[in-house]
Amino acid sequence: CRSVSSANHATTQQRWESYVRRGTLGGVRDRSSLALAAGRMKQDPIFRDAAHHFLRLFDKGFARFESTASDSEISDLAGTRTARAFMLLGRVTGTFD
Repeated sequence: CRSVSSANHATTQQRWESYVRRGTLGGVRDRSSLALAAGRMKQDPIFRDAAHHFLRLFDKGFARFESTASDSEISDLAGTRTARAFMLLGRVTGTFD
């Protein structure tokens, strides 16, 4: 996720981080899920590669979407399982730190 370098990416990441900090996205706070995902990232190289690939693709797709989406539409997207997976993996990998 951090490997994508563009001015638009910085804006996209800042917008996600803002939502996560404010709790607008209902950020993932389940310690069990975070611990399981973190363990899997450390133990399973295939899972880790797939997770990083997913983060990059979601980030690129979100960058296109957020340029025209309203806050309400972004909030709706955040309620999807895909966005929740992004938030979980993003927290585990330190994307939002």
